[in-house]
Amino acid sequence: MEKARFPKKVRDLTKLEAEAVEICAYDNSVINGLLQTEEYLRAVFGSRRPSFTEEEVGQLVDARMSRQEIIGDRQAGTAFNFVHDEAALRRPVGGKMVLRRQLERLLEVGQMRNVEIQARFAFNHRESPPVGNVPFP
Repeated sequence: MEKARFPKKVRDLTKLEAEAVEICAYDNSVINGLLQTEEYLRAVFGSRRPSFTEEEVGQLVDARMSRQEIIGDRQAGTAFNFVHDEAALRRPVGGKMVLRRQLERLLEVGQMRNVEIQARFAFNHRESPPVGNVPFP
């Protein structure tokens, strides 16, 4: 894939990610883009309003998938830390099977030595939230 095909902001982001020592991200509505499966990506981009054209969706998916290559690049030495809100892990983007394959992908990537994936679970509505700083397990 030629980088020239992608919008400037995507090329800039790719360059920054390639130079990063550590990438940390918190996502509360969908799975982080660096971890998304192609099916999940298509469902996310396909649900946008106003809608993307099929060609635009294809270009966005290609761009995102090429960005994901950094996770498996052992020479880059980048450490990744992703925190996902419970809602993002439960939201059936694209349907149950798409979500299932997406969660399987998280389990697979989470086994890599340079990747840490955490979940932030909602408090039980009957319990009081903790006060002050509480370490995240």
